Amino acid sequence: MNLLVDRTRRRIHGVLFRLPGIVNCEEIEGFILDYLEDELPKCQRQPFNVHLAMCKSCRTYLADYKTTLTATAALSNEGDIALEDVPEDLIAAILRPRCP
Repeated sequence: MNLLVDRTRRRIHGVLFRLPGIVNCEEIEGFILDYLEDELPKCQRQPFNVHLAMCKSCRTYLADYKTTLTATAALSNEGDIALEDVPEDLIAAILRPRCP
């Protein structure tokens, strides 16, 4: 029964995120910093919020992104690390989309 539910969710997920005006998982990455800094225009914020409401993977990604920003800011404020010293592969891993 769980397999059927999982397949149905994936199908719905795939169809919903191909509809016009709906933000897909890849687009979330491009908007995330503006979203967190409250600089995302209202016309983009609403589809972003709809996507987050429907996509657990992107909600998790957003939470992880916030945690990373907080930790980086704390380290930077202590003078222990400069942002330019953060390894490129770490930055790439953080920014890599995690959605199916």
